[in-house]
Amino acid sequence: MEFEYKFLTKNNFTIITFKGRMSKEAKDSLLQCQQELLALESKVVIFLFKDVSTVDQVVNRELAILQQEARKSKQLYLVGLNRNLKLMLLEKGILRQNEIRESLEDTLKSLEK
Repeated sequence: MEFEYKFLTKNNFTIITFKGRMSKEAKDSLLQCQQELLALESKVVIFLFKDVSTVDQVVNRELAILQQEARKSKQLYLVGLNRNLKLMLLEKGILRQNEIRESLEDTLKSLEK
């Protein structure tokens, strides 16, 4: 499945839904996503990985930079990672454990408090 992403912004929250395989072909899309992210005024950004099948090593740098940009002026949460993907990306230092949440619903509820 070809990689794609979608932005959904409401109030001070933005959910970026990733779908498909993050492979070499996804690099340009990730860079474009980064540019769109920089223009956001949201205080909270949630990366939703629920429909990501694979993250190839060749996009680790782009994924790390995307997260760095999100952290500069926003709270970042990573949601919907499958177990294998989560473990692999944590081992490689691409993800931060304290930003990972299990479900989108629980993340949104905790932020409403």
